Amino acid sequence: MAGQATLATVAPPVAEALIATAAGLFAAIPATAAYNRYIHQLDKLDAQYEVFMDEFTNILHRQVPETKP
Repeated sequence: MAGQATLATVAPPVAEALIATAAGLFAAIPATAAYNRYIHQLDKLDAQYEVFMDEFTNILHRQVPETKP
């Protein structure tokens, strides 16, 4: 029967694809973990800046004399 696939013809490309997949996962998993850690640090920094802005704004409002119309 012509066109029939044998293990000898199918196995090498499948093995190559599995190796490429493993290499991709080897790079992607640590990169994803590093990205998530970086985003978490940015979120914490953003929250700190929000607190700073609120406190600074409150200080400025207390120092500005109130004007009466």
